[in-house]
Amino acid sequence: MKRTIRWRDAVLMLPAAAWASVIFYVSDQSSPSGPVIGGGDKDLLFSTEILHVGEYAVLGALLWGGVRLGLYLRWRSGRLNSEISHKRELRIIAAAAIFGLLYGISDELHQSTVVGRVASVSDVLLDVLGVALALTVAIALLAILKSRKLA
Repeated sequence: MKRTIRWRDAVLMLPAAAWASVIFYVSDQSSPSGPVIGGGDKDLLFSTEILHVGEYAVLGALLWGGVRLGLYLRWRSGRLNSEISHKRELRIIAAAAIFGLLYGISDELHQSTVVGRVASVSDVLLDVLGVALALTVAIALLAILKSRKLA
């Protein structure tokens, strides 16, 4: 069976692409500045570690949501023979995780070319943590929704 990407599927990924563009823009800044609360050298709320986890959690959620919504809409319209299987759910999650990892690596490589910025393996690990956090929340929400449907 030949699989083709439909325009609707591509449109559903636009939020993830837009967010990836925001991440790229911020990474392209020589000295990104952000708000600091408390006046210290480093505030926990806006530390770079928290920001990395947060921005990639959003990316992970948008990636998963775009693919999942596309499949759900196909199932509802009758173009997908059965409900989304557990195996397919795992593939969606794995694809979002892999893309998040690859984008995190490419983001750090990009930062290494920007004056005043450096690439860091720890930042990639924080990016992966953010994606994993979002996907964990997505899995938990699906489990809750499926259990309520059966109850």
